[in-house]
Amino acid sequence: MKLLVSPINREEAIIASRGGADIVDVKNPKEGSLGANFPWIIREVKEAVDGRQPISATIGDFNYKPGTASLAAFGAAVAGADYIKVGLYDIQTEAQALELLTKITRAVKDYDSTKK
Repeated sequence: MKLLVSPINREEAIIASRGGADIVDVKNPKEGSLGANFPWIIREVKEAVDGRQPISATIGDFNYKPGTASLAAFGAAVAGADYIKVGLYDIQTEAQALELLTKITRAVKDYDSTKK
């Protein structure tokens, strides 16, 4: 079992990292349970953790907007997230979900194939 801790800033990330978190998960609860935080917060958390744990970040809940979601995922990857998460809000069909996730994956993997 792995422990994922979700800090909202650098200070909380340091506490989570030193406290034994296996994954440090950046999000912004003001925008919902999968609320995206700002790129500079992802970067600050990445720097504070200094490689002790992988960083995950959510890009938010998305309806069928593969371009917008892909750009957001790319931004999270560039900011330092090792794992990028997305919510499928109001996706109407399996085909829409598949296209959205395929495009997000391509945007991230084209930048860095080690990102998940």
